[in-house]
Amino acid sequence: MKCLDNVERIPAPSREVLFERYVRPGRPVILTDLFDGQPVRALESVEAARALLGPEPVKLSERQLVAAMRALDAASSGTPSVEPTPPACPTVGDYLDLLGAEPRTPWVMNELPTPASLRARIQLPDLLAPPPGHPAPEGYLRSFAHLHNAGSATDLHFDSDGRQVFMLQVFGRKRYILFPPSAGPKLHPVANYGTALLARFPEEEKLAFLRFAGAWDCVLEPGETLLMPAFVWHHVEYLDLSLSVNFRIADHGGMARYLLRHLHWDVHSQNVTRALLYEEPGRSRHDALFQELRRACEARYASPLERYRHMRTLLRDVASRLCPGTVDTDYFLSTLGPMAPWVPQLYRVYAGAPSTAALTEALPPDSGWLEAA
Repeated sequence: MKCLDNVERIPAPSREVLFERYVRPGRPVILTDLFDGQPVRALESVEAARALLGPEPVKLSERQLVAAMRALDAASSGTPSVEPTPPACPTVGDYLDLLGAEPRTPWVMNELPTPASLRARIQLPDLLAPPPGHPAPEGYLRSFAHLHNAGSATDLHFDSDGRQVFMLQVFGRKRYILFPPSAGPKLHPVANYGTALLARFPEEEKLAFLRFAGAWDCVLEPGETLLMPAFVWHHVEYLDLSLSVNFRIADHGGMARYLLRHLHWDVHSQNVTRALLYEEPGRSRHDALFQELRRACEARYASPLERYRHMRTLLRDVASRLCPGTVDTDYFLSTLGPMAPWVPQLYRVYAGAPSTAALTEALPPDSGWLEAA
């Protein structure tokens, strides 16, 4: 395997340096020592994970893009989506047994709320806690564990809850391929998915594509922590059977908090919300643009589809003004306009479905970590 290896590796910096050099500009970075000296670093093998996590309940899932495309295909053809039945693996130990018997199984343990047995081995670093003297906003921190077999992949997407993600690699190695939000038009996007199946690309062609789209590419080693800034596109390849824990932090400004709950997701809403991530209404030079979006969000429409069409056109225009030269070039013919009447999943938030940000906040809070930090 070849890798561009173009993500900077540094010791954990100060809060101010991390924010100004990496978080605000949306630049990923690998922190080499953020969890050094903590008990979690003793979990160096599958055997250690089984001893600690074996009894924990688990829910297996497919690769996200596979399930999403099946739902879109079913909706566009007017047929019910038939969901496959996962194997009977009620616990982490059962899943590890499955991996021993079927090392290439397509089923993975993805985004399991970090079990208490694992949380007890992790002290939240000061760098991930709110600044001293600032209470944690509602829903500030959520954490999930990931256990994947070697050879599996998480397909290209961006997270529509708009959180910064710090990914601790506990054991095993993973390859991360990341793209800035502005690369979206080159990734043949549908909603928040890029439909380029990078895991299937021959290596030389993959590297050529990564250079074309301006990717960051790295292998995350055990004990390292990758910062994935909000709204970056990411594709993950599991080089070994591996365990990781993420820390999802909501530190948005008021503009982003509003947009995260009121917009559908595509490359234009992604780039607009990313550009306004730390802006506050009434105190930003972009306030007129934000108020224009807010009026459109709160207007009345004849149907969710009409709202979607209006917002899609408006967001494309706002993105071209707010982020000129980034997402105003099409690299593929768009089919989303004609498809929209048959795929209401694309605009379900306009029909009253909760946003991803709201769903994430509704999960049990990680207050114990914050109180100990």
